[in-house]
Amino acid sequence: MLFFAHTFEQTVSYYYLARILTVIVVGIISTHLLRAVIKKMNWLMLPIDKVLPKLFIAVIITSIFFILFQMGVYQVFNLSENKRKLDFTTRLLANMLNIGIFIIPWTLIYYFIHYIEKSSKQQLDTLKLEALVKELESMRVRGDGKEHDDLVLAVALACWRAKIPNVGFRSHRLLGIPA
Repeated sequence: MLFFAHTFEQTVSYYYLARILTVIVVGIISTHLLRAVIKKMNWLMLPIDKVLPKLFIAVIITSIFFILFQMGVYQVFNLSENKRKLDFTTRLLANMLNIGIFIIPWTLIYYFIHYIEKSSKQQLDTLKLEALVKELESMRVRGDGKEHDDLVLAVALACWRAKIPNVGFRSHRLLGIPA
C-alpha cells in the first residue's frame, strides 16, 4: 500500500497508515490462529492428500475471520471507505479473495516446511532403529555364551517395539511386527 501511494505520488495520511497497521495486526492474529488450529488438530501428521481439503477450508474460514475482523475495526475507528457503495456481501467476497491470495501461500509454505521436517526426522528414526536391530541381531548371532543374553535381547526388542508406532510401517516389517 505504501509502495502504491509513493508510486502514484499520493500523500500518506494518518488514515492510510491506520488502515495498513490494521491489516498487519489482523493478519498476524488470524494467521497465528490458523497455525494454532493446524497444530491442535495435528494436521502436520496427516498425509498430503488428506490434509489439503482441510487446509483449503481452513484458509476460507481464516479469510472470512480476517475480513470480518478488519471490517469491524474499520467501522469502529471510522476507517472504512465504500466509495462505490457496495453492499456488505460483495465487499466481503471481494476482500476475502483479496486476502486469500496472501493466506494460501503462507499456509502452504508453513505446512510443507513442517511436513519435510517431520519426514526427515522420521527417516532418521527409521535408520536408527534399523541400526539397533542389526546390532541386536549381531549380538544374538555372536552369543558370548552368557545365559542372560537372550533375556537382554528380548527386553531390548520389547522396548523398541513399544516405540515403533511413532516410527512407521517399514520399522514394523523389520522387527516382524504385524502392521
